Amino acid sequence: MFDHNLLGSSLKDVFYTPDNDPGRSLDIYFPAEMGEKWPVVINVHGGAWSEGSKDWLWYSADFPQHNIVGVSISYRLSPAVKAPVHLHDVKTAIRFLRANADRLNLDPDRFGIMGHSAGGHLVSMAALTADLGVLEDNTHYPEFSAQVQAVAPCSGPSSLEGIPVYDPELSKSIFGSAEPGLPIYREYSPITYLRANLPPFLIVHGTADNVVDVKQGITLHEGLKKFGNPSELVLIDQADHLFAIDGQSQDELVKSKVIPFFIKYLNG
Repeated sequence: MFDHNLLGSSLKDVFYTPDNDPGRSLDIYFPAEMGEKWPVVINVHGGAWSEGSKDWLWYSADFPQHNIVGVSISYRLSPAVKAPVHLHDVKTAIRFLRANADRLNLDPDRFGIMGHSAGGHLVSMAALTADLGVLEDNTHYPEFSAQVQAVAPCSGPSSLEGIPVYDPELSKSIFGSAEPGLPIYREYSPITYLRANLPPFLIVHGTADNVVDVKQGITLHEGLKKFGNPSELVLIDQADHLFAIDGQSQDELVKSKVIPFFIKYLNG
């Protein structure tokens, strides 16, 4: 039963695994008005898979005014853990929310997910590998799906196959190796899992991104469209990895694309 005292409020530091690990926790932001079960958008932070937390909430606190629950999650970080543990945690958080949908008044059939940078990679991976039986850790809530109904990766890489060459130290942090050609690089690349009948994607990328090349976003968009999937590509001219142009944030522009996308597919 939903606690009506949470209307217009938030639920912080919720552990999504039984071990009460702060690295696997989330914050939930609720709409002010009760009604039918709410859709939810989960935010996955960036930070090169090695830093950051759910406190990088981005638009999580903005969604409730659109009658959408916002969730921001933490996941375990490298180098303490290696791939695919980050993805395991994201999928577990999705399953946790679905397992608790009645208690939190969530609609289990209207889940969206968004993320920036490493978070953009992880939300793509979560959407593309949900229920495929790959890169799974079914320790928690295995009876619930990790599927999502809309996805917005921002400034996220779509292929990590070249990472041992262009950033060997990061490769060692994430994968424990910078040896070229290991299968995990391809297995941890979103473009590996492109196929038909995928959820809608909104891909946002700055054309002057010097951390994750804009070609990564374009490649993902073109690959999705090749299989007939709904995908929208938003390129922000001259914006860097953090969506700034000459030091001026374009965050409001990004928000003006991301929030309507989720309203269309989750609230439409």
